[in-house]
Amino acid sequence: MHNKDGYSGWAYARVAALVGELMNLLGHTEQADPLATSCSVNLEDYRKVKLHIPALRGPEAICLDACFGLAVRHPLRDLGIELLFDREESFYPILKKMMKQYDRGRGVWWASYVSSITEVEDMRESPEIQASDLLAWLANRYYTHGSGEKWGRWFFGTFLVKKHYHRHIDEQVLLSLFDLDGSMKPDVQLPEVRIRAPFSERN
Repeated sequence: MHNKDGYSGWAYARVAALVGELMNLLGHTEQADPLATSCSVNLEDYRKVKLHIPALRGPEAICLDACFGLAVRHPLRDLGIELLFDREESFYPILKKMMKQYDRGRGVWWASYVSSITEVEDMRESPEIQASDLLAWLANRYYTHGSGEKWGRWFFGTFLVKKHYHRHIDEQVLLSLFDLDGSMKPDVQLPEVRIRAPFSERN
């Protein structure tokens, strides 16, 4: 989308055709009940709330909380969640730090579900990461630029190719989630999402 590296000079129509082919490919994969979760935080709203709640956790941690709230309810979660990150992914060091805090008894609630954290050497060996990036990027584009924007309008197509749960967090949501000391409010209810067991597990 940013016309860099091997995509330098590509016109929108050519990029859109490639994205369309990728979406079609995702829709025809036979993976067992894949679940896509993504989250975006309005950074302008975040900075505004941060003035009133100085201890508010970072946007990356908030997104991880939101995504794990859905992922740990997957029927196969007891096997352990393996996290894969692209090289130089900004989430990677943040998550590693959060996991170290868990080892010291101060970690986040979902840390016990994580069995491994790996940073891949070559993104071509992990196409699932690129697929996740595509779905999340289109969702974020919709919430930051609107449904009429050339990439924002692709957002609804992500629901057709695979189950995709996205949470957009703005000022109102932040104030509803966190107390003034930065801790999550005790009466917060995670959104109800029914997740089917994979086909192979049902038979």
